[in-house]
Amino acid sequence: FSLFMDSAANNQSKNKKMKMHLKTHSALILSASLLAGSASAATIAFEAESGTLGSDYETVSDTNASGGSFIRSTARPNSEAPNLTSATVSYSIDFTEVGTYFVYALMQLGADDDVKDTFHYAADFGTPIVTEDADWIKVNGARKTPFLLTATDYKWVNISTVVSADGEAPVTFSVTGTGTQTWQIGAREDLFRHDAFVFSTENNLSDADLNAALIPEPGTALLGGLGMLALLRRRRN
Repeated sequence: FSLFMDSAANNQSKNKKMKMHLKTHSALILSASLLAGSASAATIAFEAESGTLGSDYETVSDTNASGGSFIRSTARPNSEAPNLTSATVSYSIDFTEVGTYFVYALMQLGADDDVKDTFHYAADFGTPIVTEDADWIKVNGARKTPFLLTATDYKWVNISTVVSADGEAPVTFSVTGTGTQTWQIGAREDLFRHDAFVFSTENNLSDADLNAALIPEPGTALLGGLGMLALLRRRRN
């Protein structure tokens, strides 16, 4: 029993270090429970650095970022589409439930000015044409109302419903069958920071819910501990 408890505790400690720090452990459990108990919402969370980065993107360590790092573009196409495959990031997302999904993005400005506050995201699943304006949604003026991003704090924004000050109308994503879908983001101005994304059929998730989605539920660490215990017992036998 002691071995099991030690193993579970170690797994919990590792998960906390890898994910975003919340103010209290009780708040983390409450938010995770809310998500787990929602019968209507399907939620998928992933770190921005988990995708396939084009050569014009880089991963940067930051203790304040979810997972300990963020990604940013070193390119500045400053156009209506990324223009280069190297200025895109591709994600493979596994959907287990059908529905209409909203995209939440955890972001921060690379600098507090109006030439570092814009990016693109693909208007649909699949592989968009990097030079085709219609294949991309432009987010622009993210430092202004209603996004109000800064260069000091990471902030969640529902980019499927909130229209950026100088950007294009946002879109939702329809999933009609289970399986893996490809989705991309692209550069428009350099240094813009992407930290994490959440796809959810729920249109009104709070920051606490979004943060909790990035952290395994308490049961995940418990299962990890059980698995380790079983492995140790097998080795002893």
